[in-house]
Amino acid sequence: MESRRPYLALADVILTASHLGFLAAVSLAPDWAAPAVAVVSVVCTLGEIIYAGTATALVTALAPPHALGRALARFELSMGLGLAVSPAVITTLTPHGPAPLWGSLATATLLSASAVATEKDRGTRVRGSGRRVRAGARGRLGCDRCVSWNPALWAPIRRSLAAACRSTSNTSPR
Repeated sequence: MESRRPYLALADVILTASHLGFLAAVSLAPDWAAPAVAVVSVVCTLGEIIYAGTATALVTALAPPHALGRALARFELSMGLGLAVSPAVITTLTPHGPAPLWGSLATATLLSASAVATEKDRGTRVRGSGRRVRAGARGRLGCDRCVSWNPALWAPIRRSLAAACRSTSNTSPR
């Protein structure tokens, strides 16, 4: 399986281009500004689609199994904090014109793209079955979480359920 990093970096580059496109669109004549914003919005949406499809999957693929919930929670918390803080940042930057707003957003997004592109995957990690697998490897059922799927893992659960059923049936009146 290919790494998701190039796709996430591509999404960031597309989003950076759209932020610069919005900056350029607001400087156009009124007759051209609305169509330019519409075209740039399509580019921005494409970047967001690629981002949405890869960001959570990348976090899931890179997180160790025992910390998957925490990693996803931190990721979603950072997204939520960004959404919560953005109105205050936009309100602060808007009086200074479009360049500080769109320029800072484009710069931050491009820095994110370079960080994602230059970071290296850690290689292998231990999954639930105890065997080492390549990060992001797929299991028999074709999903990331199925690498550790193994009928033998269910044996202790089946035994404890059977024991519970036997103990319940032995104590119940007939």
